[in-house]
Amino acid sequence: SDLAWALREFKEEVDVSVMPTIEIVGLVYDPRDMVGRVHLGVVMRAIAQPGAHIRIKDEHISGELKTFDEVYGLYDSLESWSQLVLDVLASK
Repeated sequence: SDLAWALREFKEEVDVSVMPTIEIVGLVYDPRDMVGRVHLGVVMRAIAQPGAHIRIKDEHISGELKTFDEVYGLYDSLESWSQLVLDVLASK
């Protein structure tokens, strides 16, 4: 499938020395609130090359790479869609 649109979005937000491979791994739908009822999320995995430099572009946002366990430790502070994705990943 052609995921050129996903790579364009990635390039808008992230500075990376080598573009990752991007694959769609699922969809998120959460009808528990008004926003969730009218939106569908596409869950994608970006697989970076070993040693690739990765940096968030927007000066108002900070970010860093974390292990799954580190992200899971932040579970309660994440938005509901991220929590749903982590729940599925944790069950694997």
